[in-house]
Amino acid sequence: MAGRRVHSADLATAWVVFGMLVAGALAATIGPTRSLPVGWGLDGGATGFAPRETVGLMLIGAAVLIGLIGVGLGMAARTAADPAAGRGLRVGQIGLVVVCALVVGLWALAGLNGVVDLARPLPLAILATAGLLVAALLVRLARGLRAWHRGSGPSRD
Repeated sequence: MAGRRVHSADLATAWVVFGMLVAGALAATIGPTRSLPVGWGLDGGATGFAPRETVGLMLIGAAVLIGLIGVGLGMAARTAADPAAGRGLRVGQIGLVVVCALVVGLWALAGLNGVVDLARPLPLAILATAGLLVAALLVRLARGLRAWHRGSGPSRD
């Protein structure tokens, strides 16, 4: 392990997950005490309400899942013998971690601010843009995984 540097994608994953864990803890402890919207229907109207502790726990759960995705992609990129596969996996790691964190952050901000109607152009435009970014990153990630799976990954004994 001596001499191995931590990749910037792994650092970005760690910082995003740490920030989401702190935000979840703060939301659960010092967030608004009123019932907060936690789900919105296709029409943009709030469909579910919960206390602040639920919003905080959902943020913490999302942070754990995003962290697991980031760690898994980082491990796959580190073991890839093909540099192109490693780069594809790193791009996918950074992109998915950041985009997922932004979408969860928008959801949490909307919930904590009591937004009960999301049928406004800005949130929909942001979510559409995030969806396109996720689609592009998934294509890039699929290429990296395909190259990794073709035999550049660890041995399958």
